[in-house]
Amino acid sequence: MLEHLFTTSVWRSKIFNDKLDDLIINYLKNEKQNNKEGRKHSNAGGYHTEFIPLDNPIFQLLGESLTPHIEQSWKLKNFFFYNGWIIENSKGHFNMPHIHSLSAFSGVYYLKTSKDSGNLYFENPNQIIEMMEYRNLSMDKEHTDLKPSHAIIPKDKDVILFPSFLRHGVEPNLSESNRIIMSFNMGVKC
Repeated sequence: MLEHLFTTSVWRSKIFNDKLDDLIINYLKNEKQNNKEGRKHSNAGGYHTEFIPLDNPIFQLLGESLTPHIEQSWKLKNFFFYNGWIIENSKGHFNMPHIHSLSAFSGVYYLKTSKDSGNLYFENPNQIIEMMEYRNLSMDKEHTDLKPSHAIIPKDKDVILFPSFLRHGVEPNLSESNRIIMSFNMGVKC
């Protein structure tokens, strides 16, 4: 019998909320006008907004859109947002590997993406994987826990949630289209 120890779940679904999308796009436009440099964090190029104020209606609509999915899939109730921001990556831009400290779960909502606009990848939290000889198993779908990393090809309207300790990054945007996402961190009230 195979027992799965220390598995790390990544949750993926869709959000269809045009009002939310409009608010995010308008917020990004205003930020780019008022703060031309944006924030420098994990982004290599691209535009990264400052944190969106928590009283912004974006968070209310995002929460309403996420709640049924989170309650059904992860059995989480009473989650709340710590912060959120928007990133726009143009051709050649990417995000370096990083974690989101001081939160329980992190997420990314894909407003605009296209083929080759940069896959989201996760690094295996078991660092010893790099030193072991699992390379022959890494292509086997039965042994994803032995792969050094795993990439997700995003699609428009995808929302992906994961534990904040999971190191992740974004591959370079190789397309001619800008990729627009909103990232966020969440906690859970006990």
